[in-house]
Amino acid sequence: MAVEAGIDLIQHPEILSREYPDDLIDLIVERGVLCGLRSNTLTGGWWQEHLSRKAEAEESLREVPEVRTSAERRQRDDSLNLHYETQRRNAERLIEAGCRVTIATDNYQGRAPEFRKEPKPEEQEAGIGSIIAIEGLVELGMTEMQAIVAATRNGAIAAGRLASLGTIEVGKNADLLLLTENPLDDIRNIRTLEHVFAQGRLIDLGALPGKRVFFRGQGRTSAEIVSDSSVVPATMPIAAATIVATATDEPQVAADRPESADTDSQAADVFGSDIPVASISETQRGSLIVELENGQVWRQLNSDNTPVVLPADRTTLTADLNKSFLGSVTLRIEGTARSFKVRRIR
Repeated sequence: MAVEAGIDLIQHPEILSREYPDDLIDLIVERGVLCGLRSNTLTGGWWQEHLSRKAEAEESLREVPEVRTSAERRQRDDSLNLHYETQRRNAERLIEAGCRVTIATDNYQGRAPEFRKEPKPEEQEAGIGSIIAIEGLVELGMTEMQAIVAATRNGAIAAGRLASLGTIEVGKNADLLLLTENPLDDIRNIRTLEHVFAQGRLIDLGALPGKRVFFRGQGRTSAEIVSDSSVVPATMPIAAATIVATATDEPQVAADRPESADTDSQAADVFGSDIPVASISETQRGSLIVELENGQVWRQLNSDNTPVVLPADRTTLTADLNKSFLGSVTLRIEGTARSFKVRRIR
């Protein structure tokens, strides 16, 4: 119904619990509907892991009696993850039929690395996840050139930006990747990056990132933060940098940074790792108070019941102090296993 109504794009059309009817695929091709495939999660390591787990599940099901009810059949299909195979077949059939395709990776930023319980899969990491998705299109049946066009030209069409992006033409943005090997010989050669041009300017790859998304390292003094005009550190409030759009649609960071409301009463917060601890005390309610040698004093929130077992030797302790994008601050004492939420009291 949606295709007949005239939609331009289907996001993740492969994600269905059943295979596409032939006449629906024919209609998608006829109408020129763009299909955004999540090829980064249907191929490569994810697909191989599925095949391995499926083989293990099949082995364990050998001793199980033959299914007799629809409920038992659904349970068996779930244990074999057959819906995942259906998604891959749908993607393969859409490509084979000649549907206009681009990548739709569902890549996400997620939490800062130090706050994750498990590492984020690289298949959904911004950047490399898109590279894996392009390689995945070839695994699903495209030629190398078709996969490159799908990610570039068709990606620009999906974003409504074909007039300025997606192809190398006079008058368009000069965003170019120069490779050392030919990707038409092997799609994996898209990883052999040598030079990057953005808006016609050669990018110094060694100097990246220019604007840090996550920051974890040695703490810096407020004077160092204020004097550093080359990067907006993630330790400052989100409002410290204003993104403005220019006529060329190139994002820029405004130079002005609002002053903290309490700059007259206390120095700016300093975050990072291995900050020397001056003393640790405990309130009557059992909350920790940590004084750092830089003069900052942080108190464990009453709402945080994280148990902290301090080392016997507290003479040369250090602390890791981190701030999330949402503004919450956590502190971890060297030699302890868990971080706890804190607020600054001096």
